[in-house]
Amino acid sequence: MSRRALAWALVASSTAAIAFAAPAAHAAPAAQSTTCNASLLLGFNPGLTLSERDQRIRVGGSLDGCSGGGVSSATVAGKGMGSLSCTSGSAQAIINLTWDTSERSQVLVTVDTSGNINGTVTRGKFAGETVSASLTITPLNGDCIFTPVTKASATGTVAL
Repeated sequence: MSRRALAWALVASSTAAIAFAAPAAHAAPAAQSTTCNASLLLGFNPGLTLSERDQRIRVGGSLDGCSGGGVSSATVAGKGMGSLSCTSGSAQAIINLTWDTSERSQVLVTVDTSGNINGTVTRGKFAGETVSASLTITPLNGDCIFTPVTKASATGTVAL
């Protein structure tokens, strides 16, 4: 396998675990108020490599097609920090949601490199509820080996 192919295989298999992704086999808890389709853009600074280091994380995008909870969509904006590489580390992020009803939610999320997401709505609509996600992460640049991954897209289902 070429070094470039090996690098992309590593990115595809490990970046998903780091960048706010949970394995698709994890179902949303039955008690959730709403389930939405997420379309997100993730930014990492200075960028993910094979060496763990402090990262600043930015999250933006939208939740659409929501079912339940009296909402149908939301805009997403957030930021976080953590010590991450393409294969290890953990991070926390604060995500702000502005619903189509003009209501707001603030979510605190902790992510580890096995892809587990533990989150809670800390303020606003759905306060006190847990958050779960099943996302597919696609690196938009970098390869973790020769060039840091600084951007990725994330799509899938979010429940809160």
